Amino acid sequence: MMQQTWVLFQSHVAEMLRSFIWALISLFEPICYLLLFFPLLNGMASNLLFIEGNALDFFVPGLMIMVTIYSVMTSGMSVIGQIKSGVFEQWQASPSSRIAMTFSLLLRDVISTLMRIGILLIVAVCMGMKFSWFGFVMCSLLVVLIVLFMSSISYALACMMRDEGSLAALTNFLVLPLLLLSGILMPLELSSSRVISFLGKINPFTYVVDACRALMTGGGLTPTVGIAYAVTGILALGGIWWATRTFSKLTI
Repeated sequence: MMQQTWVLFQSHVAEMLRSFIWALISLFEPICYLLLFFPLLNGMASNLLFIEGNALDFFVPGLMIMVTIYSVMTSGMSVIGQIKSGVFEQWQASPSSRIAMTFSLLLRDVISTLMRIGILLIVAVCMGMKFSWFGFVMCSLLVVLIVLFMSSISYALACMMRDEGSLAALTNFLVLPLLLLSGILMPLELSSSRVISFLGKINPFTYVVDACRALMTGGGLTPTVGIAYAVTGILALGGIWWATRTFSKLTI
């Protein structure tokens, strides 16, 4: 299975490199947030006193999670294209296992997302951000778990819906509230609404964002970090199982 995964992964990487310029263009939005929105946030931080230390330490980890989610939430688009073009049917006719097909796609998404995170972090460092290298490694592991979960869900939904427009609409409908209620851009503590506070507490991405902020600033392995790893680990396993099962039952 490892050999099959590697062969399929090489094929996916070659396809990704052919459209590498679009991967760079996808970084335009988070870098705009960093260059244009952050100066406003930095001024608010000094006035409202809700951020301790450098405001970049608060803002950039949230942007890392945003880049991760936006990078992979529409990963299923490629599968829909392959289904329509007949490529996926050829894979099904090959001796490759469905597990190898799933993991080759997920591995491509992990590599692509980590590259985007690295570029974003370079820009942040140029702006004056300082971070813990140990925390960055631990945060990257969280990013990998999110990619495994989000990509798997996207692939499973793509096989079920088989329409790019419907998939994009559904993922935006599901993901946008989760992002806004995770405190990625602004602390949820600023809200006076009990409903928003409650929704933030049951949102798994809230724990991920808080954990990344703690790790990147050298906060160590806190209970919040443990909760984030446990939640994302369970979600990743469930997503991989669903994607593999959907690939196995897919009929074209």
